[in-house]
Amino acid sequence: MLIFLFLIPTFILCLLFPKSKSVALLMFLFMWLLWGWNTDNGDYANYKEAFESIQTGSLHETGYEFGYGVVNYLFSSLGFSFRGFLIVYSFIVLGLIYTYFINSPYPAFMAAFYLPIFVMEYVFVRNFMIDALFFMFLLVNFSETNFKFLKSLAIFVMAAFFHTTAVIYLLFLLTYIKRLDTRKILFIVGGGIIFLVSSYTILLSFIDNELILGKIDYYSSEDKPIGPAIAHVFIIFITYLFLHYNKDRLDVLSSTVKRNIEVMQKVNIITLIYIPLYFFMPDFSRFFKILFTVNLFYVSYLFFYFPTLKPRLALIGIFLIINLFVLYQFATSTLKLTYDPLINSNIIFDF
Repeated sequence: MLIFLFLIPTFILCLLFPKSKSVALLMFLFMWLLWGWNTDNGDYANYKEAFESIQTGSLHETGYEFGYGVVNYLFSSLGFSFRGFLIVYSFIVLGLIYTYFINSPYPAFMAAFYLPIFVMEYVFVRNFMIDALFFMFLLVNFSETNFKFLKSLAIFVMAAFFHTTAVIYLLFLLTYIKRLDTRKILFIVGGGIIFLVSSYTILLSFIDNELILGKIDYYSSEDKPIGPAIAHVFIIFITYLFLHYNKDRLDVLSSTVKRNIEVMQKVNIITLIYIPLYFFMPDFSRFFKILFTVNLFYVSYLFFYFPTLKPRLALIGIFLIINLFVLYQFATSTLKLTYDPLINSNIIFDF
């Protein structure tokens, strides 16, 4: 197929030139062509119907969050078709993620291994945007700019307007409290997990908003994502264990690099709060794709700054384990609803 004539050479280039931002851009442009000109997938009809309902009705008729509805309304008012909207929207989302990737020491390598995550994610149009906004939060956190807390808060509020599940992102603001080290954050998160597990039913009884209850009911399922939960804990554990056994190396790194590593480790620990949510509302397991991406970045970052043989061999092993989790999750969850239509339903490649 024509699509593989583009994919295979681009993937090989990413492996040959792992530090190249230009090759990473080439891979992201390829992903943009796949998504922006896609004509069918598991959620395509629903999003198209929502966009077209604005042209004949009002903003609230999309049935989606206010922020996403406003974006639909603006594009519709400007005369865009759903196709035109999707092309621009996908460009913005992937552009934000590319901006995050080029801050990795190995942006092209990252882009190559992000491809399976992209294939799992592109059908979740709103969710993909909040993923991109989460990565923008990380860039703000890494930066030396002023008002980082307020900027991150604004990013998370914007994300919540695109998908209500992003309200959990507010917990990641804990990374800005300097007196909270990783152990204290682990203690806080552990307490939060116990509270959620023991009080979930009680908390629901205090909610009388039909919209919120409807969303909780919609995102609830009898499926119990034990696999993602185990993988989640394992990824956090092995990265934490790596730093524990290589803490002497941290002392010789610059303060900026040490701070960035600490931020990523804190982010990893805070993500544990999602584990009970996987069971109460399994669609929260979509965060798994953010966890994968953050840790692919994290491992590549550590690989660059830990140049000796033993740490690098350990990091290669961690990287392979994370990717095995990615492939397993991909093969057992969204494969038929994402991969098949992405490959077979595209205006550009379908000839």
